[in-house]
Amino acid sequence: YNLAKVIQGFTRMMEGRTHALDRMRAFTDYYRKLGQKNIVLFSGCPIVNTAPEVDDTHPALREKVNEAIQTWRQTIIRILVKGMERGEVRDDLNPSQFASQFISLIEG
Repeated sequence: YNLAKVIQGFTRMMEGRTHALDRMRAFTDYYRKLGQKNIVLFSGCPIVNTAPEVDDTHPALREKVNEAIQTWRQTIIRILVKGMERGEVRDDLNPSQFASQFISLIEG
């Protein structure tokens, strides 16, 4: 349930944003603006909070957490690659490395 709320929030924040950097800002805008008002996030991100709890105790839920993180990472990579193709993002950027670092910065 909480994961769906986070995804829904990201999706809403991306609506109408076509420039790659604006789409990337949707992630930070969500946490900064909506995340502060959304009760789901008062106790932290449901993805990161769940990960340590299910690491070796609940394989099916662990897989869901891994899928969520990989989906988010792949979304960021797609945004950046498309932005590079359109000249909106520097062409010397490593999208994979950036995506991993970006998620780490947001999630802590």
